[in-house]
Amino acid sequence: MALEPGKGRTAMPVRSASVAAVFGLASVTAVLVFASSLGHLVATPKLYGWTWDFKTLDVNVNRPCGTDDHGFGELPQITAVTEVCYQVVAVDGRPVPGLAFTTWAGESIGPEVIAGRAPRNADEVALGSTTLQKSGKTIGDFVHVNGLAADRDYEIVGRVVFPTLGQVQPLADGVAMTGAGSAPIFASEGIFSRYFVGDIAADADRSAVEQRIASIEQLTDPSGPTVPAEIDRLRQINWFPVSLAVLIGVLALYAVAYAIITSVRRRRGELAILKALGFSRTQVRAMIAWQATTLATIGTIFGIPIGLVAGVQIWQRVADSLGVATFSRVPALLVLAQIPIVLILVNLIAFLPARTAARTRPSAALRSE
Repeated sequence: MALEPGKGRTAMPVRSASVAAVFGLASVTAVLVFASSLGHLVATPKLYGWTWDFKTLDVNVNRPCGTDDHGFGELPQITAVTEVCYQVVAVDGRPVPGLAFTTWAGESIGPEVIAGRAPRNADEVALGSTTLQKSGKTIGDFVHVNGLAADRDYEIVGRVVFPTLGQVQPLADGVAMTGAGSAPIFASEGIFSRYFVGDIAADADRSAVEQRIASIEQLTDPSGPTVPAEIDRLRQINWFPVSLAVLIGVLALYAVAYAIITSVRRRRGELAILKALGFSRTQVRAMIAWQATTLATIGTIFGIPIGLVAGVQIWQRVADSLGVATFSRVPALLVLAQIPIVLILVNLIAFLPARTAARTRPSAALRSE
């Protein structure tokens, strides 16, 4: 009943129902992987470049980079402090944001590294994914950087993600360098932004530390991570793939329901013969239920693995286009929960056709044949 397509008047859409079940479950599974990966990205600031606890802006634009640390080194609750100077430069003739990282206290803080490593020497840089692609270079090559003060060549040592500090900063477009590396090419006054980023000790009173930072003259109130515009736009349209998956899932259930109803109508004669041979109503209902369960099982066996592969591939492409790490997250419990949910739904759908088939009188059905 479930797998035999039949011929003529007893033909039923077995293949289309099976394909619909597989496609529906694959679509829902792929969306679950995509939505879970996006949620993990939004909830993990490190993945979009925010590798520190706080940032604050030095409002004195006339203070050159690398001048002083505003007394951060005297605060024991702060375990690491790095200065980030922002200025527009040109990489192989293409204007991009330039970020220079200078460590003042504790371990070195830098952007999130996707490939390679962060620059450590004055002649090294790390580029965003878009910058690296546009330059036509790879890690290990040299790139020419034009600054407002001078220009020079740097070795590319990594691919990184750039955080949103306050200015408009694309995730994947920019160049990161050390403070010493930026000194020859950055203009020294007036046309740059100067931030401080740092880590707060785990046992420290965060609000008290933030109040202490805010009291430092010429520094703005410290703030936490900001979701980049690229990710926020993706999050705002996340309803579309979910809605599409729901629609496909409903259509798949409709296809299965159509196959079951069609089989009951077109095979009334076969059901009547089985009842005449001794099938009880319970056995007829069970046969229809097993037909629905078989179609659902086909969908889960093939649909879920296909959906997992498709979801991971789609997310990796999207993450790569954003310029962030292509780490995907599989919600195992939600994926596995589809199996009992689908089995329950298809059996609920099959309930009325099964009851109709069980009530069919063999004499009336065979007379019409």
